[in-house]
Amino acid sequence: MNQQNTTNNSLFSTSWENNWDNNISNEELNYKRLSIIALIAFLFGAASFLVFFTLWFTFLCVLGIIFAVAGIVSISRSDGTLIGLSLARLGFGLSIISLVAVLVFWERYDYNLRYEADQFFQAWFALFVKENSIGNIPHIKSATSPYWERKDTNDPETWWKKQYENKYLHRDIHAAIDNKLLRTMLALGKDMKISFYKTLNVYITGEEEKVINVYVITFNDKNDNNKTKSFFIKISADRRIHIDNSLNQKKKFVGWSLSSLPEFFLPDEMK
Repeated sequence: MNQQNTTNNSLFSTSWENNWDNNISNEELNYKRLSIIALIAFLFGAASFLVFFTLWFTFLCVLGIIFAVAGIVSISRSDGTLIGLSLARLGFGLSIISLVAVLVFWERYDYNLRYEADQFFQAWFALFVKENSIGNIPHIKSATSPYWERKDTNDPETWWKKQYENKYLHRDIHAAIDNKLLRTMLALGKDMKISFYKTLNVYITGEEEKVINVYVITFNDKNDNNKTKSFFIKISADRRIHIDNSLNQKKKFVGWSLSSLPEFFLPDEMK
């Protein structure tokens, strides 16, 4: 009799298997854990908006997408023991929106930067085509400074005098005149045709951006039976921000300037 009772109350008895959950509360049976992965995905998604300040934070968008996908998969396979599906989906959505938006923004920003640089270069090239191009040397040289620093460019005689008063500026302007490329372009004048070839690089760092372009100059060589000849030049310009604090009013200006005098250039595909 005692043996029978022992058998019926053993761990392997049918009655124990049928009544094991009687001692567990409903709260314990219905307990569900928040998915840590889903929570991390949401945090990365919320922080992904930092990418609009700098592209260095692009990794936040990527991590947000990865953790969101991992969270959705883990919750779907948890048989209802994990919650947080909405957090994972929200983190995924925020990360995707931030990534797509910043890519569109920087693509547009890059396009505008290249466009402005080309307009600046074209305006600079136009100085060689105008009448009395030798007299435009002050204007050509002044393009190496942002517009807010240009002075007396409308009066070449005054400008030249100031160059001679400063030995460093005097030496600098002679270096410009001695530049073979500038002398060639001044000699060609209206006979040259300038065409955009390609952009080598675009640098965006802090408050300064730089664009390096390559242009092809085509002309008819009068000394060689008017044969059409071409050569390439590389030219770079910076876009800088200047803050004017005069009269207790802050004003922000953006101006372009040549990074250095242009130089002859031969593209790799031409070598």
